[in-house]
Amino acid sequence: MTIARSDLWDTPFTDNIVNTTLDYDRFSYVPAVRYLTLLYGCQPGNMSVLNNFTCKVDGTDGNECSSYYDCGLLKNISYPFWATSSRPQHCGREDYELTCRGDQYPVMKIKDQDFLVLNFSGQFYTMTIARSDLWGTPCTANFVNTTLDYDRFSYVPAVRNLSLFYGCPPQSESVLSNFTCKVEGTDHNISYYVDDSLSRIRLKNWASCHTNIRVPIMWEGVDAMPLENVTTGVLKEVLKQGFQVAYDAEWELCNRCLISNGICGSNSSSDSFVCYCGDGPYDQTCSIPGGFLFHLNTNEINPSEWTQTPEVLLL
Repeated sequence: MTIARSDLWDTPFTDNIVNTTLDYDRFSYVPAVRYLTLLYGCQPGNMSVLNNFTCKVDGTDGNECSSYYDCGLLKNISYPFWATSSRPQHCGREDYELTCRGDQYPVMKIKDQDFLVLNFSGQFYTMTIARSDLWGTPCTANFVNTTLDYDRFSYVPAVRNLSLFYGCPPQSESVLSNFTCKVEGTDHNISYYVDDSLSRIRLKNWASCHTNIRVPIMWEGVDAMPLENVTTGVLKEVLKQGFQVAYDAEWELCNRCLISNGICGSNSSSDSFVCYCGDGPYDQTCSIPGGFLFHLNTNEINPSEWTQTPEVLLL
């Protein structure tokens, strides 16, 4: 006869996490039977695995954190990022909240400033961000220097600073690095940019400008800004490229958690690190590794070699 587990009828989701067993005094498997191993609660791996599915497992709050997610144009996101609309806070860390915006780059707030997250590298723990108010334009009404939370972020060595001067009076000599912005509080609409790392251009009366700010850019952005024939379009593109920062989210603890087959996350109340495991949350590592993918083992069935991982028989 052909039988099937009732709790797994037409679904791989079950609250009955036990192996399939028979009364071997009365029943035996036919030679064509093999078993399928279902692993629940796994952290996403470094490579794409096609044979995966999602389900909620009692005893772990980290199951909903076990797969990658998308946020606007940013794809395949995981710890330490989270988003109210797509990912619970306990899947990431408090200061890494993303605001998803449809087919646009997500926004992350750092020190009360909004930054667009252009890309990130989970391998090197770096990401490229850009000030949202300077995205595609050098004109802004937010005249403050770019600041970071230096407990969590740091500039990579290739970052340089660009100073933008607004509301400047005309210079006695021609200065090529100029652009036009309407600035409230002054009748002067001439603005200038100065590369702080090279100081290639000197403004004789820069102190008479209405205000100025400093913006990080990448070193290659400096190279893209020639001394002659500078256009506002070049400046816009350099600002759109953003700049790279390294970000910290207790990677040593997270790596140890991953090695134990856990899922990196946090306590939403205290923001302390949490390793979510198949049998519940732990401070650092899992005591009993869990899983979230399934695979087909084509070996013949040997009940004495079964582990505690639930197995399902199939023809």
